[in-house]
Amino acid sequence: MKCPHRFLLVIPVLIIMSCMNYGSAQVITQPDPTLRFDRTKGIIVLYPSMDGKFYLNFSYLTDLKANDTIFLVNAAPGNYHARFDWSVGSNTQQFTVNKRNVVEMILSPDSLVVRSNAQDWYTVANRAAGKLILSDLKECLYWNTHLAFFTLGDLDPYPKAGTFNSFTTILGYSVSKGFGLGAGISYNNYDISTELQNISMLPVFIDIRSHFSARKTAPFFKIDIGYTVLLSGEGLTYKGGPTLDRGGIYFSPGLGLRIALTDKLQFNASIEYSMEKVHYTAEWNPGWYDALNFLKINFGIGFTKQLKRSLAM
Repeated sequence: MKCPHRFLLVIPVLIIMSCMNYGSAQVITQPDPTLRFDRTKGIIVLYPSMDGKFYLNFSYLTDLKANDTIFLVNAAPGNYHARFDWSVGSNTQQFTVNKRNVVEMILSPDSLVVRSNAQDWYTVANRAAGKLILSDLKECLYWNTHLAFFTLGDLDPYPKAGTFNSFTTILGYSVSKGFGLGAGISYNNYDISTELQNISMLPVFIDIRSHFSARKTAPFFKIDIGYTVLLSGEGLTYKGGPTLDRGGIYFSPGLGLRIALTDKLQFNASIEYSMEKVHYTAEWNPGWYDALNFLKINFGIGFTKQLKRSLAM
């Protein structure tokens, strides 16, 4: 009769094996536009610091070249065992892949570091397929500048603006996926009335914006809130009465469209409502604010600079 103890020893081994995922992942060393991605699976990204070999769940998977980026796409959710071998040593690590999850592995002689959810699944998938995806989803500096080429002024009780020149520049940081926070400054020059000509304002503001996707063409929403400094026009009077003496609150929400020319350069078009408060004084009144309202159409360019290690191959 066979000893039951041998059967009992097999049970823990079977339990351990059942916890490991032996499903293969597709190895991508060059962008492949024919890739098809399974949204129920994950992606593993390898960053080797030196030449070596990579093993997944105890099976040889691929050779690695120093400083290359390797994508392992369509990795089934589950637990994995990774091993990185180089000429004189080896490192191992266990990790978990979840549905639509990106796992980054930084492979070096000293360690094998695993980071989960540090990259957006959609962005990484499109990188592996060689599609243009902007880098400002997360941890990215952006710089936008634009001109207002056409403006509708509603300066009630004053006449509509005859001329309007506006230049804006914004420097910001993408604090999370698609959401940016920055600081901006504008130069606005316009005529309020026949008496109030060549008025120059300098709005200084906080810029809050949200891009709805990382695609080549994507809409965005933005809000600018700050204060308008009166540069020129102080002391001018309207019909010999109220005197313009300073600026006030600045508020400008808008909608726009971003078209990527490269992964770092974009063309931007937007329409926005702009409100600038100006302050007047008169002999019979110590002072009051009026709102100058504009509807502006802007065209400009934007630049982005990724602060994290790029996934570009």
